[in-house]
Parts: sequence; structure tokens; C-alpha cells
Amino acid sequence: MLANRKKLPDIVCIDEFKANTIAGKYALIIGNPRTGEIIDILPSRKQDYIYYYFLDISSEERFKVKYIVTDLFESYRTIVKNLFPKAIHIADRFHWIRLTVQAFDKLRINTMNTYFKKGKETKNKDLIDFYEITKKNHKILIANVHKKEIWYFDQQTKVPQFKKVMSYQEIIEYIINFDKSLEEGYHLLQDLYKIAKFTSYYEAEKEILNWCEKAKNLESKLPEFRTVVLTYKSWIKEISNSFLFDPITKSRITNGFIEGKNNFCKVIKRIGFGYKNFDLFRAKVIHISNNLKDNNK
Repeated sequence: MLANRKKLPDIVCIDEFKANTIAGKYALIIGNPRTGEIIDILPSRKQDYIYYYFLDISSEERFKVKYIVTDLFESYRTIVKNLFPKAIHIADRFHWIRLTVQAFDKLRINTMNTYFKKGKETKNKDLIDFYEITKKNHKILIANVHKKEIWYFDQQTKVPQFKKVMSYQEIIEYIINFDKSLEEGYHLLQDLYKIAKFTSYYEAEKEILNWCEKAKNLESKLPEFRTVVLTYKSWIKEISNSFLFDPITKSRITNGFIEGKNNFCKVIKRIGFGYKNFDLFRAKVIHISNNLKDNNK
């Protein structure tokens, strides 16, 4: 076990970041979301390494952990199940929602490329215009209508293909009305956003499984969503747990804090032009991060 580790709190966030250490391509960061402290940084995210690291911590300390937040990496589930039997395993919201965002984006790319190829072959300007507009405005297609303010979709931008100014909402409607599969994929994504924002913990499993059934029924039109459905069903318990609220902060328990620390680690590494000695890198990150937290109190 690495030296100077902080004690495990009742909520533990775990995530990896690219570090290219001697032990592997990714390093692992463990943090406390309530205090904003880094508990420890490990040189590897490999299952055996993490397993024996936590195994070296007393069962008394491990069993006091009530919640553990991770992404959908199977090794994490194995470790939580075997070493933290009293903890509730939470699949981080950002990571499981991102699966659907990526599936829809893949659908968008496949669709617009198909129309572009057909437009080139037939010299159909409408198909080429659709390709150009969809490519340029991909970010507004994945915008969460249940999270963004109305003014966001009322913003206007020039659309050279039509030689006029259009609002974001008009652009979205043009794109999804052009292709039925894109329209259905878009509404699937927005339905998931709605579930994530408004559903309670007690209804989460039912709502997500209903969403999966809807996506499965559209599988022939939307094959890009097949893997998402399989993953959601496999991780349904952990995903449903992401709808729980921290009893102290009254906010949903997520890995948002640790994602910020990942970026912090990358900045430290970049400023130092890389570190050959992982122990030095680890000590510097923990010292700077936790001292910044103390100074901001």
C-alpha cells in the first residue's frame, strides 16, 4: 500500500485518468466528494492491483463505506461486490448517460454520411445540404432540452445553405424531420435525459427498463443503441442507485468532483513536463490539491 493514505470516508468516488505509469496506461484516483479531498492515487486501474490495495485495508474500515461511485468498468463491480459488501454501488450518471449520447452521435454520423454519398452520386443538393447542416450543428442535437434554458434554443445562427438565419430549434426540427431514424433516436435521447432529471429512485429501475424496451423495439432502425440497451440491463441496479441522494448534502451522488480532479492531475503532469517517478507525481498532486482545499475553507 502507498504511504500517507487518508482514511476511507462513507462515500468514495473512484475514477481513472490517463497517466502512462510503469504499472499501466491508466492511473486510479480515489476521492471524498464531501470534503473535496483526494484520498489516494494508484499507478494502475488493473483489477488485481486495485483488489490487493483495498484488501490491505482493514475490513473494519472498508465496511464503514456506505456508497462507492464508479463508471461502468466491470473490474470495479467485482471489487465492490467482494470487498465492500455493505456499500451501495453507484454507476456514475455522466458515464451511463454518455453511452446513449455516443450511440445517437454514431447514428447521426452514419445517417449524414449515407445521405452525403447518395447526394454525390445523384448530384442532389438537398442531401448534401443536409450533410453540411447536420455536421456543423451536431452539438445542438445532443443538447438536453430538460436542462437547457429556453433561450438556448431560441439563439439564432446563419445557415449558408438556406441563405438565412435560423434558431437552434428550427435547425433541430429540420434535421430530425429529414430522417425518421434520426427523429426516433433524438427522441430516445431526450426521453433518457427526462428520466435522469425527473425520476425518483423508487421509479428509476422501472423507467429505465421501459426505455430499454422502447429502444429494443426500434433496434432494426437504430442498431447503434443495441449495446446501450444490453449495458443498461446488465448494470440496472447500479444505474438505479445513481438516483439516490446524499443524506447530508441532499444532492445526487456522482463522480463529478473526481472528474474535476482528473483534469487537475493532468494539468500538474503537463506543467511538470511529465513525471518519471510516480511516487513524486502522486505526492505532489495530493499535497497541492488538498492544501488548496484547506486554503479555500
